[in-house]
Amino acid sequence: MSAPSGSGSGNGDKIIPTSGPEPQENAAANAVISPTELKEAEEYLSKDNFLRLHKPQFTEMELPANLWPIVYGKLVAEAFDALESFQIEYVEDEGYQVTVKKEGGLKAGQDVWLLDHAWTTTLDQGPKQLREIDGLLDRLWEICDIDRRLQQGEAEAKHARKLMGTAAPRQQQAPSTDNAAVSTAASEADAASAASDVSIDEDHLRAIMSEAHVPRERAIEAYKATKGDLVQAILWCAGESEEEKELNARMEAMLEQQQRQQQQEAAQPSDESAPAGPVDPASLTFDQKVELLWAALFRHHLIGSYFTTVAKDVSAKQLKAEDVQTSLYVNEEVGTAIGQTRELANTNARLSSLVVVTLGGVAFSLLWLTQDVGEEEEVVIPMRPTVRIPGVPKV
Repeated sequence: MSAPSGSGSGNGDKIIPTSGPEPQENAAANAVISPTELKEAEEYLSKDNFLRLHKPQFTEMELPANLWPIVYGKLVAEAFDALESFQIEYVEDEGYQVTVKKEGGLKAGQDVWLLDHAWTTTLDQGPKQLREIDGLLDRLWEICDIDRRLQQGEAEAKHARKLMGTAAPRQQQAPSTDNAAVSTAASEADAASAASDVSIDEDHLRAIMSEAHVPRERAIEAYKATKGDLVQAILWCAGESEEEKELNARMEAMLEQQQRQQQQEAAQPSDESAPAGPVDPASLTFDQKVELLWAALFRHHLIGSYFTTVAKDVSAKQLKAEDVQTSLYVNEEVGTAIGQTRELANTNARLSSLVVVTLGGVAFSLLWLTQDVGEEEEVVIPMRPTVRIPGVPKV
């Protein structure tokens, strides 16, 4: 069993079970697999083992239990059959939509569909890959309907004009005392954060949680902020420490400064010479298109994320930041075209990523209906969670 090839997912064409033997070279590669090894491999890739290993993920995404075996069957058969039930339509002024094409419609809870990922990347490699992988930028530009967003989306047009250096110039001002104070406070906060990388004493952590009545995450934050001082950490949780008071003061100062800046910008007259309206994609350079697409993926909730661990035989409580790898992905055409809304009452389906343990960590997306959907009706899912990662361009 292998991952589907030719999909552009970047997950690799050959999958080796994580419990199987390491690949060897030359004659060793052609060695006969022993009956014991064959039995172990069959058991590892069996339905029972698949359901056992993936139960936590299925439970977390609230996938109905009767659909779990269907996921296994479609993975084994490499059945990416969403276009047998759905179709992608382009609606003028609205963009791509996914509607049910099956005669008579579809019933909720009767089927689940595998959707591949058009692109899988990481934060540090994303823009680089957009520049270097042939055809990737053009494909994602089309999938994400960036041309229409440039023509109709104020945020995209504003960002594009800014990239082209034709946005309305802002009045340059000398740094105020408030600006300097905020800058100094931010630098001090960064330095404090960097210096707070201390090892965690579990006994102290439990004491903080018990005495301050706070969850583990808050206790860890307090422990690091006070560099392991147990008494100060308890006071910090209660908001009584000097560090906590200073941090709150900095945050208030930064908020006030931000509000003043917004008021100043709103009061400034617009520059009539600055171009307005839609932007012609042909006027953008390749690098400008890369930055514009990278920002649009996050702004319009077109990018998802999932986490995998690179450490073996380590419990969740023992995991460190370096043991967890964050992957970003963009769905293929069907997954990207599905409508999204923040109004849960107006949704009729769910879309969630599944990291397939028995295929070495390859990830796909699962689509299933939560309500019956009639023929030619649109499929709509809840808005994807916002992927908030530092460094993503903002408008």
